[in-house]
Amino acid sequence: MFFKNDGSNNVFGSMIGNAPPIWQDIAAQFCTDGAVKPFHAATDSDMEPANSLVYQSYMPDLYVYVDDHMTDNAGDNPGSSRVHSGDWRNFSNLPAGSGHAYGTCDTNARGSGGNPWSIAPPIPVVGEGPGERPTEVRHCDLPLTTFNTHVTS
Repeated sequence: MFFKNDGSNNVFGSMIGNAPPIWQDIAAQFCTDGAVKPFHAATDSDMEPANSLVYQSYMPDLYVYVDDHMTDNAGDNPGSSRVHSGDWRNFSNLPAGSGHAYGTCDTNARGSGGNPWSIAPPIPVVGEGPGERPTEVRHCDLPLTTFNTHVTS
């Protein structure tokens, strides 16, 4: 049962088979003076600083590199370690309230909660969860912007 997830609302599998989506949203402007600055349209209260180069889901740890050099998440200073620790508690939370990784992301309102594909939790009747094929994707700092991901043959 540890790896069990047959794609049919398997609420009985572990977090390995029913893990929520993991995502990163990178928005950077590269300046003529060589500086790299954040360029997101909204802040993310779960990131430090709240206007960073990279926003991400609750997991995993985040390391940021620019031109093969580790940097802080503002792009201002050289770095020597991760810029953000993964948040297993919120990543594995039940999908109630805003501190979980399911549903629509909106960095301004939910921080690192939700996901760009609005994948629902693996709860029968409520949503398909893992194995669900998304019909749209959103930039998490622009929650009203939708891009169609349907592929036609």
